[in-house]
Amino acid sequence: MKKNQISIHFDGPIAKNHAVQLRTFTRTLGHIQTAIDRAYLDLKYDGIWKNARMTTEDYEPTDFLVLQTREGGFISDLVGDAQSNKIIERINDAVAPAYEEAQAPSTDDKVNLVEEAERRRKHYKAGAQEPISYEKMVETPDARLTRAYGDRSIAKEFDQIASAIRARQNDGSLVEIDFHPGRALPTFVFDYHTSVSFHKIVSTRTLGDPVEIPITLRALDSGGGIISKAKAHNLISGKEFNLFIHTERGFSSLRKYLSKRAPKPFKIVACPVLEYGAYDLDAGDMYFIAISKESE
Repeated sequence: MKKNQISIHFDGPIAKNHAVQLRTFTRTLGHIQTAIDRAYLDLKYDGIWKNARMTTEDYEPTDFLVLQTREGGFISDLVGDAQSNKIIERINDAVAPAYEEAQAPSTDDKVNLVEEAERRRKHYKAGAQEPISYEKMVETPDARLTRAYGDRSIAKEFDQIASAIRARQNDGSLVEIDFHPGRALPTFVFDYHTSVSFHKIVSTRTLGDPVEIPITLRALDSGGGIISKAKAHNLISGKEFNLFIHTERGFSSLRKYLSKRAPKPFKIVACPVLEYGAYDLDAGDMYFIAISKESE
C-alpha cells in the first residue's frame, strides 16, 4: 500500500465475481468522503460542530483520487496528497476506539433515557444536584466532550458503511478498511457481528449533567406518547434545539411560555443528550428536567 492512502476491500458474497453493487459502492465512497471532510474540519478548527460546512478553499486539501479497482474480492484504493496523512490519522483515531470496543462481548446495558431523566429530575428537586450555567459549559467545555463530537461525526460514517454488511443477514460478507498515513495501521474488518456491535456503540445515547439555559419556546408537541417534544431557541447560542419532555407535568409547565406573537424568555434546567459521549454545544438535543427556580 502506498502512503496517504485509504483502501476499501469488499469480500464474500457481497463481492461476487469481484464486483459490488453500484449503490453499495457509491454510498461507501460518499461516506468515506464525508469522513474525510469532517476530519479535515475538525483539524482545521480544533473541534467541529453540528452542521459545519466546507468552504471552497477546503475542497483541494480533501481531494482523494480513486485508483483502478483490484481483484481479491473487490478492492478500491483512494490516494490523497502529501498533506492528507493528518486527515487519515484523525479518521483512524476516531474509528479505532469504537472498533476495539466492538470486538469485546456485548453487555447490552443500554441506558433508558426516560428513567435517567426522571432520576435527574428528582435529584434536582431534592437539591442533591445543582445545574451549571450554559455560559460556563460553553466557556470551559469538557475537552473530552469536544473531542468526542469530532469522533462521533467521523465514526458514524463508518457505521453507515458497515450497514451494507448488517443488511446481508450474516451471509459471510465483510468490508475491510486500511489506513496508511505514511505508516501501516491495523486493518478494520467489519463482518456481520462487528458491524452490529459497532452500530450499538456509536449510537449509544446517555444524559449529561444538568445545565441551566435561557430559552424561548418555538413549538410544543405532545406527540401522543410517553415522550413529548419542543422546539426551543437557545438565547445564548442563537440556535434552535430539540427539547424532550418525559412527564405530563413538565409538558404542562411549559405551555404558558409558548406564544407565537411574543415568546417569553425564561430559564430551564435540562440535560444534554450525549451520543457516543458527544454533544454539540450550540444546538444539541436536551431532556427537560424543570423550569429553573429563577423563572418559577
